[in-house]
Amino acid sequence: MKDERNTKRQFKNELVTSEGERKRVERRALRQRTLLEAINKVFRETLRCETDEEVASTCLAVAQELTGSQFGFIGEVNQAGLFDTIALSDPGWHACRMPRSDAVRMIKDMKIRGIWGTVLKDEQSLIVNHPDSHPNRVGTPQGHPSITSFLGVLLKYGGKTFGMIGLANKESGYDLADQQTVETLSVAFMEALMRKRMEEALKESEEKFRTLFENSRDAIFIADTVTGKIMDVNQAACDLMGMSKADLIGLHQSELHPPDKTDEYRRLFKEHVSSGKAITTDLYVRRADGELVPVDISASMVKMGDRVVIQGVFRNVTERKHMEEALRESEEKYRRIFETSKDVLYLTSREGKFIDINQAGVDL
Repeated sequence: MKDERNTKRQFKNELVTSEGERKRVERRALRQRTLLEAINKVFRETLRCETDEEVASTCLAVAQELTGSQFGFIGEVNQAGLFDTIALSDPGWHACRMPRSDAVRMIKDMKIRGIWGTVLKDEQSLIVNHPDSHPNRVGTPQGHPSITSFLGVLLKYGGKTFGMIGLANKESGYDLADQQTVETLSVAFMEALMRKRMEEALKESEEKFRTLFENSRDAIFIADTVTGKIMDVNQAACDLMGMSKADLIGLHQSELHPPDKTDEYRRLFKEHVSSGKAITTDLYVRRADGELVPVDISASMVKMGDRVVIQGVFRNVTERKHMEEALRESEEKYRRIFETSKDVLYLTSREGKFIDINQAGVDL
């Protein structure tokens, strides 16, 4: 009898362990798939944004959706060491009972203080699920919606603090998974935001254009709209192609790409010229050593002196591709675990509807 009781106890423990592992696999797979989709959404939708405020608003909406936050903000530290809000979510405006004109004045040149200011001062993420008892709490202005929970994540660019993302009022409170998700997304946010700012700055003046042109981390090619031949490139373009400026100037733009795609890229160039502006993703350039490098291309018409040229900004997305591939491989790994498990595994929505079920569940 004793052996039988031990056997039953062992069997019960194994069932509990199996159930816990199943749930962990499900949560991890769903979280990684959702994160990959969010990163792609950020890059896809911000390409259509006209201003950096629109980029920030798009990024904020993605962060809110992923974390289940009711509202939030994205802002930067200005040259005076004060805080400027770039984006404030619509729910934040709607919940705010302050006059809009007063609220707008308050979100520019703000002193860095309170709970959210701790993120910038300590230069690290912060989760506060009981704001009323936090030692750095300073309260909210009259008419401001109450804060029941808070997540702050630092934004960095070029190794320096840029600003932060603040999210508030997730019903169940924030956890480490929320923090890690937003930290991962913040890299995509900054890439999209800084790219838009560069595009805006390039339009301001030829003098500023030249400075940014030469120092841009993205490869920039200037081509004649009639002949398609390259007129100028920056150092990043030389590095991307593994060629000198002298060797690049005079090439037809289609020669930057794989030879078997020449006709396709000539057609795309003509479309860019006719439309005046275009965004193309998932293209490749062929370096001097033959290596194919994935790039996203933002093309626009630019006036230089008395002539109009086409400017192509090529972004090397090799690291992004590696990250996407790693996430896909991880998802495939957990998909195999999901499908081959002898235990019944399934995914359901918040409403309790079945999203997926493994073969063991089907066989049952």
